[in-house]
Amino acid sequence: MSNCVYVATIGVPGNDSVPPPNHHYHSTAHEVLGISRGKAAVRLGGDARGQTFEVRAGDVIIIPAGVAHKNLDSSSDFLVVGAYPLG
Repeated sequence: MSNCVYVATIGVPGNDSVPPPNHHYHSTAHEVLGISRGKAAVRLGGDARGQTFEVRAGDVIIIPAGVAHKNLDSSSDFLVVGAYPLG
């Protein structure tokens, strides 16, 4: 079942560490993040060449495998739903 995805609520209201505050990446999996509630500043692409984006409820972020990303700051009601390929 290679075309299935795993969907999980990965943000919790009041928890500003999802995505984590340090750059990380997934070497073999793409990632989709749907912002369900609140807002955040996220950094995509690393410190040297990346860009900072303001995201809010209703936004969707598609992060290709290998792209570094981190949470810089988020509101107390920030809630994210993530989807990842199985495997």
